[in-house]
Amino acid sequence: MKERDAINDAILNDARGMAAGKPEAMQIQLERKADKADIARIDEQKINKAEITNLLGRLSVMQKEVTHLLVLLGESFKLHLIKPNDTNNSRVNRASELISQV
Repeated sequence: MKERDAINDAILNDARGMAAGKPEAMQIQLERKADKADIARIDEQKINKAEITNLLGRLSVMQKEVTHLLVLLGESFKLHLIKPNDTNNSRVNRASELISQV
């Protein structure tokens, strides 16, 4: 709160100084103004931040999908292992059951 009051007082004093024609007050006011290049740079950073946030969300989804695919691949390998008294039809049935669960 004190900082805000100090800033408001400084702005008010600068305005009074400019009204009185003091060049120091004008110089201070001009130094506080942002250049168009600075504003463009800030806008660019905001756009980049939004794009990065978007990409991170997509990467997270892709990572989950790859994890699911790896689990599915591992389970598929387990199903196709030949066991004693195992027929080709039983392996195919187990594989189709796994796929239907996904």
